[in-house]
Amino acid sequence: MYKFVVDRMLCRLGRWLRIFGYDTRIINEELDDKRSKKDLTNRRLVAHKSKICDDDLLIEIAKKDGRILVTRDIALHDRSIKNNLKSVYIGSNFIERQIFELKQAIGIEVALKMTRCTICNGDVKLYTSNREELSYIDYMPERLLSDKKERLWVCTKCGQFYWIGNHWRMMRLMVEKVNDLR
Repeated sequence: MYKFVVDRMLCRLGRWLRIFGYDTRIINEELDDKRSKKDLTNRRLVAHKSKICDDDLLIEIAKKDGRILVTRDIALHDRSIKNNLKSVYIGSNFIERQIFELKQAIGIEVALKMTRCTICNGDVKLYTSNREELSYIDYMPERLLSDKKERLWVCTKCGQFYWIGNHWRMMRLMVEKVNDLR
């Protein structure tokens, strides 16, 4: 199974790759943990330095973890290839086309899976414990607490819960749209 690292211009694509079940590291999340708010004092200098840091970090992650680098930066893509890394350049601004470009380039499977957390990239497992204990979670619909037929998943890393709701229909439409592209 493919593993990816995506640049900051493709965060949304990174989350979709997680929805498709792919282990995907997103550079924004990596850097948010490392940067302090003090860095915002000189924005132009920080933007230039962060660009260099981003590229170096992306290449380091791809090399160390054996990940495919996915980027909208042609110079970074070329640099990755020169470093003997697998890299895919994405040209489109539209998420459907971005997914399609990646599918065309390396043959990813575009299908909904509940195996990766879209927030932290952790493993997602079917929740089998007592649901009544979850009444403290204010964003969870009441029906999920009592209806055992409704599937409920939980991230083993961050504790985020997932279920099939209204958004699932929109996600299915996206999958159909991408799979119908030529």
